[in-house]
Amino acid sequence: MRPRYLLAALLVSAALAGSGCGAQERTIEGRTRTQWAALLDSPATPMLERREAVNGVGLLAQDDPAASVRVLALVRGSDADEETRRRAVLALAACGLPAARALEAALDDASPRVVETAAAALGGWGERASPAAPKLAALLAAPQSSVAHQAALALGHLGPGAVEALAPLVVHSQPSVRVLAVGALAKADPDSARALALLLSAAKDADWNVRKRALAALAPRASDAQGVRTALAQALDDPHPFVVATAARGLGETGPHAAAFLPRLTPLLAHEQGPLRAAAAHALARLGPLARTALPALEAALAQEQGLAAAALWLARWRLSGEALPSARGLAQLVRLGAEAPTALEAVEALRSMGPAAADATQALARALSDRGLRLAAARALEAIGPAARAARPALDALVHDPNVVVREAALSALRALGPQEASK
Repeated sequence: MRPRYLLAALLVSAALAGSGCGAQERTIEGRTRTQWAALLDSPATPMLERREAVNGVGLLAQDDPAASVRVLALVRGSDADEETRRRAVLALAACGLPAARALEAALDDASPRVVETAAAALGGWGERASPAAPKLAALLAAPQSSVAHQAALALGHLGPGAVEALAPLVVHSQPSVRVLAVGALAKADPDSARALALLLSAAKDADWNVRKRALAALAPRASDAQGVRTALAQALDDPHPFVVATAARGLGETGPHAAAFLPRLTPLLAHEQGPLRAAAAHALARLGPLARTALPALEAALAQEQGLAAAALWLARWRLSGEALPSARGLAQLVRLGAEAPTALEAVEALRSMGPAAADATQALARALSDRGLRLAAARALEAIGPAARAARPALDALVHDPNVVVREAALSALRALGPQEASK
């Protein structure tokens, strides 16, 4: 049967099925779901009107999900217009689980845009879409990178049901596929024994990007899994600096096991590469008082630091020593360099993480509100400081009319945090 004749038969069937219910159909823009669907059956319906008809069926799909799925699936599979098919996928997603097979079938569409839309829709369903995991996993090797990345994002939302579909791709011949598979695996089911074993294997991959991604995924398990701690420590000897930096940051998650790794982390504070110095500082900051024995080396590193690690080192000094004033002042000096300085934004974020302890940096943060590259982060940092940052109120008042709505909202939120006085408007 030709698609249009089949569509007509489906419409008649749906109308007959609903004729005895006695309920009047809802309308969107003056048409019922049946009337919108009838437009899709007519060869004379212009393309733009067909697109609107698909939208209409989707918006009214819950009146009869099964009938809507049949109509939309046929449109998705037969319409010549890419945008009509893509809208059909969106409408199918609105139909809920009855559309599962139709959405999975849309992963075979000739249009990458339609496939991306179907993958995103399935990912939005979470674990309910786990039966589609094998087809989504196969798309990680798609020639279009946008399709592959969308499939990876979707797989990350499918939960444990995605693990076995991803397992073969963790050892795929293409490094780009392995990177995506590891990232999806880390989000889908990071705590299972099976996923842990796969990630530990990937941490020894021949490609540095795969190793880096696997180590980042393993880091949250560092405090409770000896195998993870061993993998992170071994990766400190990796030939690629980005892998070493990721491993160093991961060791900051070792918690009560930190003492065993301080002799490996501390020398990195004097490394010639700034990202590695910063990674070691971040790890020590994460460990806080547990890493107090590294404080002398940290002080020595601060005395020599001229580059990227300065903000991380000042934050670590506060966390290890408990002395807020020197770190607040050191970070404030970095903020005064302005957004063009590579450490300024990180310094603002570090002050935000210090909260009320960063009160001495209020003036520097208030000045940063006039810097377009720093104003949003500075407003959020002042909010974190709270009432102790009242001196910044005039500078925050000036931002409540900023053309950027996100900046305006951040300024208002910060003003509320400063105390009971109402923001100027």
